[in-house]
Amino acid sequence: MLRYLRIASVAAALAAASWSAIAGRPLTTDDAGTAPVGSCEIESWYEHAAASHETRVSAACGVADGVDLGLEFERPSPRDELRRRVGVVAKWAPEAAQHDTAFGKLALGLSATLVTARTNADGWSAPDPLVVALATLEPAEHWALHANLGVAHLRATGTTGSLLALAAQWSPHDRLLAFAETLASDRRADFGPVVRSVGGRWWLVEERFGLDLVASREVGGRETTWSIGFGWYGLGL
Repeated sequence: MLRYLRIASVAAALAAASWSAIAGRPLTTDDAGTAPVGSCEIESWYEHAAASHETRVSAACGVADGVDLGLEFERPSPRDELRRRVGVVAKWAPEAAQHDTAFGKLALGLSATLVTARTNADGWSAPDPLVVALATLEPAEHWALHANLGVAHLRATGTTGSLLALAAQWSPHDRLLAFAETLASDRRADFGPVVRSVGGRWWLVEERFGLDLVASREVGGRETTWSIGFGWYGLGL
């Protein structure tokens, strides 16, 4: 029983890491866009809850028109069982999948993620896959709506589940971005409860370097997880 509980806890952590590996900070919900060819970006953030904290670093580069590849590294603390996590993601959002509609500009995309973890007992795990359909709608100036629908598989428990992320993003000023989002799944015992977040970014250098602050809470929970970080974009251009 103890071994099953340990495996289940690591699996749930991997599920959470899968979402973050595809994210476009400061949101967890990803947008249907990619980095320009030859351009790279670096994002790093620190998450703190009452009894734990995590440090994450991710990088992505545009390798072709509408295609980027990314890598994320995460170090949780305390590292009682789970030592570290690594995620690799490929994202495809071609220009041909962008459309002008009666509701605004719509962009579509697809991402595929593999996440693995290293534990004290078992070393590195076999990668857990996540495939996500991405959609971004711009219904009005300064507004964007993002939707992610994914299917994830946890090898440790043999569970396959659907994940949903929805976000509304508002940019009232060239240097300010604010958002609210909800993350959910159809298998909460394996992939965690519904989580709601609010946060924002202040661009110190417009569209190049920004600072983030995010607050998240599980529905029905009382503990708030705080995240602070930065995003650095357009490297190589």
